[in-house]
Amino acid sequence: DNTIELSVFTVSAENDKGWLAQRTAVGSRTAKNAMELPASVIVLKRDMIVDLGATEISQVLRYGGTGVSQNSMYTDDVAIRGFRAGGALRDGIRLRSFKTNQMYDVERVEVLKGPSAMLLGNNDFLGGAVNIITRLPTEKRKESLELRGGEYGSFRAAANVTGPLYKSDELTALYRVTLGSAAGGTEKEVESIDQTFVGFGLLLYFGKQRNISLNYSFSHYQDNDYRYLNDVVDPSDVNWAKPHPLTKKFSPARSRDVFFPGLAIMNSAELLAKLNSSTNLRLVAARSEGHSLTRFIRGITLRADGVTVDRQNIPINLIDVTNGLQLDLINKYERMNWANEVTVGVDVSHRRNVQEQTILTPAPINMLTPDLSVDDKLPAMIVNNQKLGNPWATSSDTYLDTISYYLHDTLKILNGRLILVGGMRWFDNSSNGRNNVTKTISQSRNPVFPTHKYGIVVRPLPWISAYWTDSQNLYPQSGFTTAEPPVARLNQAGALNEFGLKVNRQFSEKLTIFSSLANFNLMQTNVLTDNQQGLKNSLGQVITIQSARDVVKGWEFDFGMHYEHNIGNFDVMGTYYKGQSNRALDNGPIVGSMNDAISLLVKYTRTQGSLKDATVGAGVYQRGVSRTAVNQLYLNPPAVYNAFVRYRITKRWSMQLNLDNVTDESYLIQVAGTALASRGRPFEVFLQSSYSR
Repeated sequence: DNTIELSVFTVSAENDKGWLAQRTAVGSRTAKNAMELPASVIVLKRDMIVDLGATEISQVLRYGGTGVSQNSMYTDDVAIRGFRAGGALRDGIRLRSFKTNQMYDVERVEVLKGPSAMLLGNNDFLGGAVNIITRLPTEKRKESLELRGGEYGSFRAAANVTGPLYKSDELTALYRVTLGSAAGGTEKEVESIDQTFVGFGLLLYFGKQRNISLNYSFSHYQDNDYRYLNDVVDPSDVNWAKPHPLTKKFSPARSRDVFFPGLAIMNSAELLAKLNSSTNLRLVAARSEGHSLTRFIRGITLRADGVTVDRQNIPINLIDVTNGLQLDLINKYERMNWANEVTVGVDVSHRRNVQEQTILTPAPINMLTPDLSVDDKLPAMIVNNQKLGNPWATSSDTYLDTISYYLHDTLKILNGRLILVGGMRWFDNSSNGRNNVTKTISQSRNPVFPTHKYGIVVRPLPWISAYWTDSQNLYPQSGFTTAEPPVARLNQAGALNEFGLKVNRQFSEKLTIFSSLANFNLMQTNVLTDNQQGLKNSLGQVITIQSARDVVKGWEFDFGMHYEHNIGNFDVMGTYYKGQSNRALDNGPIVGSMNDAISLLVKYTRTQGSLKDATVGAGVYQRGVSRTAVNQLYLNPPAVYNAFVRYRITKRWSMQLNLDNVTDESYLIQVAGTALASRGRPFEVFLQSSYSR
């Protein structure tokens, strides 16, 4: 076959060994080696997802996302270097979902640190962003099937088929179909697992040289899991947030009375065209939808007796739909010992957000003798996934239109030993909303505002790079805080100043080492957070406040190694994070910002002898102290250990055993109220059988 030159926008990790990939598009909009980027970027391959048996992003980021901490057990809400990033991107596009992203068709997970508006065209991410890359259709036919069983009747299945659909001199068509399903329960009666996923991809190459390609992908993910903040804080410790002794089995409601469906649908089409030898075009049109008509019956506060839980019954209707368009045009000029790459582009989005909610107060529950039959006469409000009229205490329908355009330049001098990077993006947005309760309409139009990213990379040797970067983000806010009287939300700004050193060297055909060290100073203004006293307004909502200027300073270290011995291959990955945060509101640490974290993951795969293709691995993750949003309580989770064993029975079949939280440590990961908390994963064991060809 003729050699096909990949598009400047296409990322390939085929030649990377171990858990880490070196090429990414998240740091510059075009495919580049991480050594050339003046930024802290990490790319985790599918190998790590498979080894950990990960079904959620947080399980992968535990070992590969330095400085990334989990904020929620039921969404992809994470904090990067102490600042919340909220949800994740999917193929560079924000998927509007109210649950965790599924992992049925995920190929890689990328983390970009710092303000990301300049590069991503999305100024939601002030502290950093997580980007999920899905599988592309392949030239050769491939099939895979994964079947998993675990405790409490849990079951998970994933099937993927990909390959050529049609091929001629002028057209090549490749396809991918992914199906997934999961079901089961947990140790709590109220919690459940119920997922279905359908994904489809079609990749078209036009012409013999494939100068034009069209990649269409579709996903439909129905997640009916009910996992929420169903745990209670132990009142005996006034400093540390720990699980209540009774919370392991206690449920604040019956499974039949609650529901938390999440529907996420995404359509995207990407057109790549090589216009001439130096000019390339990228055009993306995408639509993402998130829907959830939910009823939470949850605990909220624990009374002074230490066993009585006050509760809330909250029907919620959420709709979030975004239509977006991205256009990038790149020109690359090369001479004897220098090259210049100029990219210009525009991002356009139209978003609709509907939020309807009512907070009711059902009878409290005694944790020692819970009698949930009191919920037999709860008001329905939602029946058969349909709203009964419009009974909402709060109801809003908001439209947000955003257009941004940017200029980005990368200049390589002295054959790439010196790289200068600079770019600016200008945002122009407007919003209009309707309060369906008061029948009032609000409109806003923000003046055009710029963001920027500047950086320098010095490469004295091909396998060493030192960098400095300065980047900024601005995010206009709309609406009000939950204070009484309400206070208008002020615009947010984020800024990063960072120095770093990267090493990536293949010492021989057998040994490859990657390492990075970064020192950063990250700032955000007007961060919205809950008040520390747990004060609520007349609607029962926790009163939110805005901090003037929050700062996180620190450093982080990553280390990865792949070594091929005569009888087997070794993979090692370690991370260390150290940060110090300050919240201007009270000069204390920022809520959710951990002071340190350390992880180590190792794997050995035998390549010779009687146990050929046998794999064994283990990992440990220790997250440091962080502050909760309630009563000055702090989290100090214990070390969590993982282990896995895999053996290839035949050429196509393998068996894998995973153990998560081996020591069965019980700890809290999220605290929003004394009876509104969430524990980390308990000890889990599952066995998986996989087929591939």
